[in-house]
Amino acid sequence: MSTVLRALRFLPLAAIVVCSVSAEIPSDYHGKPFLGHPQAIPGRVQAEFYDLGGQGVTYNDSDAENQGSGKLNTGDKWVDRFRKDEGVDISYTKTGIDKTVDGADEKPGELYLGWTAPGEWVKYTVEVREAGTYIVSAHLSSRTDAAEIRLAFDGAAPAGPIALPTTGHWHKWRVADRLAEVQLAKGLHVMTLSVLKEGNFNIDYLKFELSGQTAAPPFTPVEASDQVKRMGRGVNIIGYDPLWDSFVKARFKERHFERIHDGGFQTVRLNLQAFSHMDSASQLDPVWLNTLDWAIDHALASHLMVIVDEARFRTVR
Repeated sequence: MSTVLRALRFLPLAAIVVCSVSAEIPSDYHGKPFLGHPQAIPGRVQAEFYDLGGQGVTYNDSDAENQGSGKLNTGDKWVDRFRKDEGVDISYTKTGIDKTVDGADEKPGELYLGWTAPGEWVKYTVEVREAGTYIVSAHLSSRTDAAEIRLAFDGAAPAGPIALPTTGHWHKWRVADRLAEVQLAKGLHVMTLSVLKEGNFNIDYLKFELSGQTAAPPFTPVEASDQVKRMGRGVNIIGYDPLWDSFVKARFKERHFERIHDGGFQTVRLNLQAFSHMDSASQLDPVWLNTLDWAIDHALASHLMVIVDEARFRTVR
């Protein structure tokens, strides 16, 4: 089994921790991705989408009750019930309560992991799409400047600590930039986020960006007639596939994007029917939105153009 050399540099301490790790998910790991597919790096790893598997397998929590979903949040919206039967404590940002450190309103309805305590950990299956050195940042809130976490991959020797900055309150949020640098091999990995010290912080997501990545070129508008020419031959996909409700039931798989391209098609049209998946407050479940991201990402990776079509309309009040 091949191994890779991974180095992590934690800022601002700039300590170097080097460990040799497997480039594959450990064979004794029994967790499964919550969304039915790994979260992607580069990109955001959403804290609330930790793997399925339960206490002692994909997470360790200091008590069995979810302190957010179903306890603090007792409403009937999906965000109030999100993973309420699991021990990891999940809540969401609320209008008039959650602010940035500058006093602006945070976007409401954003799920996050909270009630953190030393000794707790959560695991995530991630897919690193390009090997390299990544800068790690986080969207978080913290009542203390003493909190520390650790990131480990594939059961490798623990590395850390990563000090988290304070925001002064649990409901004051910021993006903490350049918390760490981590060198990752391409492929599937299991990432473990552990609370080392203090806790008392909330985390929305970890963001992984390739170090030294150049900015995207400026957008150049394309005339409608030229757009139509570029679309070429197209095909409708996944409009009625059960993956919109549960990814584990999906009939359309990642490999099908490449087969569409190899079959001579240049474009796919996604029939969303988003309104039929909205709750009573006309909000979409983030799992549904992540499925949409998955479809678009893999279509583009297979060199296909994407048309996003609602395909069904109704009045929203």
